[in-house]
Amino acid sequence: MSKIITLTLNSAIEEVAFIDDREGKEKILDMKKYYTGKAVNTGLALSNVGCKCEMVIVCGENTCEAFSAFSNVTRLVSVFPVLGDTRINRTNVYIGDREEKIINKGYCMSDNIAHKVFQYVIEHAEKDDLIMIAGSLPEGVTDCWYCELIVALKKMGAKVLFDAAGSTLVAGVKNSPFYIKPNEEEIRALIGNYKQENLTECIKNISKKNNIENVIVSLGKKGVMGYNSKCNELYQVFSEQEFGSNTMTTGCGDSFNAGFIYGTVLTKSFLQSLIYGVAFASANLIAGFPEKISMDIVEECVQHIKYQMM
Repeated sequence: MSKIITLTLNSAIEEVAFIDDREGKEKILDMKKYYTGKAVNTGLALSNVGCKCEMVIVCGENTCEAFSAFSNVTRLVSVFPVLGDTRINRTNVYIGDREEKIINKGYCMSDNIAHKVFQYVIEHAEKDDLIMIAGSLPEGVTDCWYCELIVALKKMGAKVLFDAAGSTLVAGVKNSPFYIKPNEEEIRALIGNYKQENLTECIKNISKKNNIENVIVSLGKKGVMGYNSKCNELYQVFSEQEFGSNTMTTGCGDSFNAGFIYGTVLTKSFLQSLIYGVAFASANLIAGFPEKISMDIVEECVQHIKYQMM
């Protein structure tokens, strides 16, 4: 059976503040803290529903113990500590469906650690394994690092799922990963500005031009639009579920990745994998963060998923 490996180079501590500012003065209602990273979140959500995975995490020395503590019977956690502290990001969630994100820089990753992580992933990946590479790069690492890893993994026959933004996304897609999932803003880095009615053709063109089997664009509350070149199918998949006004969207994209991988591991169809992706993202809104997702919540969310072939 294929293994799942998630790779996070630029981990973070996420501080989440739930704030009431309706009277013109901010009042913090609750505070939460998570040890996180895009691929960390994906690994946590997958393991919570019984999918065994290995989580490869680079982090500052101050958080080694916290990330290592994620290890359990469904998660093998391999931590690579670097000098310096793990960055602290902040999400402010305001009553009334508004969020403010403050993303900070973190540690600088040395060439030595970069080489060790690269070799570790290559040595542990095998043919048909699913490798989730996600998130920004820490200082000291260039876009070429991701590109070289994608190429090396593909040569081994592994399937690379790649979730990044900006120049990192642009560089990575040229190496034909198995899967990408930009949002509406990130896709502009690949195609420039576009008219909404032309999005379906844009998605197909990205797939064909870069030889990427699965191209999914996340559309926020409108769900996702996804194309699979193997079956030549394109769908928009969305949820009709109602959510509260004080829900946090942080982690929804990472949870979508987990759902898509879940469907792929179970050899479901492309459409079913998209449906699980949207259901996992919906479950994230209910649970509050990927590490709290359960299969019971996911199955409830599946009941509210709708789709249309484009």
